[in-house]
Amino acid sequence: MIEVGFGHKGPALAIKDALEAAYPGQHSINVIDFPYEAGALRTDQNIKTAWDMALRRPWMVRVSYALMEAVYPRCSSVLYPFMADFFIQGSRYLAEHQPDLVISTHPMCSLVAAEARRRYGLRFPFVVDVVDPFDGYSLWAERAADLFLVHSEQSKELLCAHGIEAQRIRLVPYPKLPAMNIPVKTKEAIRYS
Repeated sequence: MIEVGFGHKGPALAIKDALEAAYPGQHSINVIDFPYEAGALRTDQNIKTAWDMALRRPWMVRVSYALMEAVYPRCSSVLYPFMADFFIQGSRYLAEHQPDLVISTHPMCSLVAAEARRRYGLRFPFVVDVVDPFDGYSLWAERAADLFLVHSEQSKELLCAHGIEAQRIRLVPYPKLPAMNIPVKTKEAIRYS
């Protein structure tokens, strides 16, 4: 995951909690800010700065989506010059840590996980959780992934339109994030706390 808002981190933490509840004490599960943890600080900062800019200028996201759609399935090749440190250091990080499973909640992390498997011959199972509930655009459609988790039929259809086989896609409920909880305090108590 890449910590750009809570939209990628929240689902990652929800998956971790669900796995720990299902298999208590059986596994060590780490949720990491992948580029930062791998030492790809240039890419980490660039992605976070780009996200902040995109929040102020949504047209930038639409343009980048259109570009990635135009070059699919060669998104990694197009993005490599802009995030080479993440491709190299992220791949090395996965080779050194030898995870038993990688679950990605951010498209850039998915691209790097796929690169690590190719570059180092790694065999970890690789799952992509498409956290955009109604999306399945090209960056989410990393063909090297073993399984895709989606939260709507629309996302599933979009991934299939990118050549992802339906049998590799699972429709699952969107994880309940802490921000979705009904407040236990009254509005007045929240306002004055």
